[in-house]
Amino acid sequence: MALANARLSISNVVHALSGSSSSSPSSPSDPTTEQGSIAAPTPHASTQALMIPAFSRSSSNSSSGSSLRSCISTAPTSPCSSPSPSFLSSKHASSSHVDSLPSPLHFSKHIWYPDGSILLLAHHTLFKLYSGLLAARSSVFSDMLSFPPPTEGEELEYEGKPVVRIYDDPQDVEVFLRALTDPSFYEPPPSPTTLLLTTSILRLSLKYDVPFLRRRALAHLHSTFPTSLSSWRQRESQRTIPGVDNTPFKALQVAREFGLDWMVPSLMYCIASHPIGKTLDGVRWDPAPRRNRSSSSSDSNSSSSAEGSEDDETAESSDEEEYPTDAEQIHLSWADKRAALTGRALLLQVQNRAALAFSSPPHSLLPSPSPSQEEADPSTPTNPCTSPVACASARHHLANLVISWGVAGLLDLGTEHSGSIGGLCEFCKGVMEEQVKVAGEKLWEGLPEVFGVGTEEEEGGQGQRGPTWEKLERGRKRGFTLSA
Repeated sequence: MALANARLSISNVVHALSGSSSSSPSSPSDPTTEQGSIAAPTPHASTQALMIPAFSRSSSNSSSGSSLRSCISTAPTSPCSSPSPSFLSSKHASSSHVDSLPSPLHFSKHIWYPDGSILLLAHHTLFKLYSGLLAARSSVFSDMLSFPPPTEGEELEYEGKPVVRIYDDPQDVEVFLRALTDPSFYEPPPSPTTLLLTTSILRLSLKYDVPFLRRRALAHLHSTFPTSLSSWRQRESQRTIPGVDNTPFKALQVAREFGLDWMVPSLMYCIASHPIGKTLDGVRWDPAPRRNRSSSSSDSNSSSSAEGSEDDETAESSDEEEYPTDAEQIHLSWADKRAALTGRALLLQVQNRAALAFSSPPHSLLPSPSPSQEEADPSTPTNPCTSPVACASARHHLANLVISWGVAGLLDLGTEHSGSIGGLCEFCKGVMEEQVKVAGEKLWEGLPEVFGVGTEEEEGGQGQRGPTWEKLERGRKRGFTLSA
């Protein structure tokens, strides 16, 4: 009986071994080839040596897990061939749940340090750099890299280095990582930059919490789209982001994406200076800088008597050339179209009232009543004007000029277009310059309310009060110092 039992045990072992060896990798019973299989076989030791715990970091006991998942999304894996078949062949055969590198695979031109310790994968592009640097500059990466490895799972890697998949635009990632690793690539104002680079860096510095880059991006935007009239009138010498055709439309898109309300009033003012068709039908924005232009203009069309001249300031930018982007068609949201058209109508009212005031002589120039109703002697102190007829003609000319602009120009009339205030005697010129200054200040102060920016109710239920630049500036400063 003992001999029979021994023979039966040996037979069972032989049968089990033969059954295992006869199973083909492509057999439907192989859990590595069945979709939706419950468990994968334990990989061979040689395969295990290629695997490091995955960076999905979904440990339930991590306090940072939920915040990280809101920054770095997960996506279904798609097994593809890899540029390193010798490395991935055994890995692919180990489990149907193992992530894989995409094909074709591209390698970053600038972010590839041979001795780097970690790789980031954005779509089909790999970036190689140092995990310690990422952790030091970004709290999100610091949290992610400090997560304990999960008890189960396998890690995506390339040439023995762990690969972290991120779901961001590769061009955004390249610009962001260059700014992160090379401070000279994206310097603070007054160093010049572009709207395209600033948008990419702001987007990812917010997502991955890199305060110093966020502050730089916001500083560049503020230099170009200021919150004070004095800075607005000096923006052409202070701006670090050059203007190209239809820049205000693109910049408004950026302001809406990041909730930068302080940019909106001046941008809407510029948009209102363009033809209405652009607001209704959309515009084409090409980030490539223009060259060989004989002159430049501001974001508004205030330098032209024809409505809708475009912001076509030229600038050299090797960075913009290095990251070419096709021109895009920009369409305003319905809410922004409504705000732009409503604000435009209000601006026309303000501007036309100002033009009417310009055409009238100052109160001090009006002749004193007399029984004969004759005009007072210009040489008397009651009328300091030395040439009433010529000054009256000059005032009417200025009023017609302001009206012909449509919308725009009033803010810059006393500075950029000071030559328009001509043909006046010294006394009338001084009075007119003061009128123009006051009209521009009133228009600027009213822009937030004209375009309905920040019209939320005041605290304490005190009713609604029009938004002010002071409120918007406080909001800008809060955003600037966030996580500083």
